[in-house]
This record gives sequence, structure tokens and C-alpha cells, in this order.
Amino acid sequence: MKKLSLIVAMVLIKLNTLLAMAPPVGKGGSPQQAGGGLTGMLMLFLPLMLVWWFLLIRPQQKKEKERQKMLNELNKGDQVVTIGGIFGEVVQVKDDRITIKIADKTNIEVTKTAVSGKIKK
Repeated sequence: MKKLSLIVAMVLIKLNTLLAMAPPVGKGGSPQQAGGGLTGMLMLFLPLMLVWWFLLIRPQQKKEKERQKMLNELNKGDQVVTIGGIFGEVVQVKDDRITIKIADKTNIEVTKTAVSGKIKK
């Protein structure tokens, strides 16, 4: 997905460069002197922004929404892994923190945002 968005961005940049080098054309097909570039510029940047939105921003927002849902649904007994790579079982859930049992008689308290994901049982 990242490779595709990079290719699309490169193609759009090349197209923008080529169009920027061409002289503006006025009525009758003769080159235009000055002005009228705002419409052309908007016609180039609007599709670029739409592509950027659908390839990069929207999927990231969806992923973050799913992650937030997972963090809000953490319960006692869930198997989790932290962003530091520590595996454990949730033994207590507070508002913004959880306590994870990582070994016998060894518990650690971390923020909910430090949880990378749940482990499927």
C-alpha cells in the first residue's frame, strides 16, 4: 500500500512539473500572458488531495479507531503484548492504566496506550 501511494505521488509530481513548464494557453490557442492560474492550480491539487486522503489519511484514521476500541475493551484475563514486547495477562484495569502479570508474583503497571495488541487465545 505504501509502495502504491509512493508511485502515485511520484506520477502526480511529474505531471505537475510538466504542466507547470507549459505556457498557459489563452483564447484562440495562443499563449496567454498572465493570470488565470488559480483554476488550473486547483484542478491539479484537488485530485492530489483526494488521492492523499483515500490512500494515506483515511486508512490511518480507521486503524487508530480500531486500536482505540481494542484499548477500551481490555478486560481482566486478556492476554496482551506491550509496545516494548512484553507479553502478559491483564489483572487489573483502571481508567488510563492496566496492571499486567508477566510472571509469577511479577506485575507491572503500564498506560493503556503502551498496549500494542491483544493476543488471540
